[in-house]
Amino acid sequence: PSIDISALGTVFIFNDGLFSEDLTLIDGFFVSGLCHRTQLSAEVLNGQILAGAGYCFYTFTLTEEDTVTTINIAGEVFDEDGGTLAVTGCSGDLMGCYGEITILPVYEETEEDTVTT
Repeated sequence: PSIDISALGTVFIFNDGLFSEDLTLIDGFFVSGLCHRTQLSAEVLNGQILAGAGYCFYTFTLTEEDTVTTINIAGEVFDEDGGTLAVTGCSGDLMGCYGEITILPVYEETEEDTVTT
């Protein structure tokens, strides 16, 4: 059977390297986390169609020689626009940091994206 990735409650798991704007893998960076779909793509609010969305949280890990530093972020991400997520905590040399990170979509769905089991 096929899995509907647009269904409410769908969980997306991330566990990969970190990529630059030109989609080049950045050495020493790693990202893991997950998103839960919280909004359907076709929901209507006050006459406007809303983009699909999910609540996401990630940990970005930077490794340099014997040092490991992490940055935790969380917030809402939209299918079409990405999102700006809050920095919720840091470790190592970045202990006490704060701010925000913008997540940009770089993926277009194709017919090959249908998952079958």
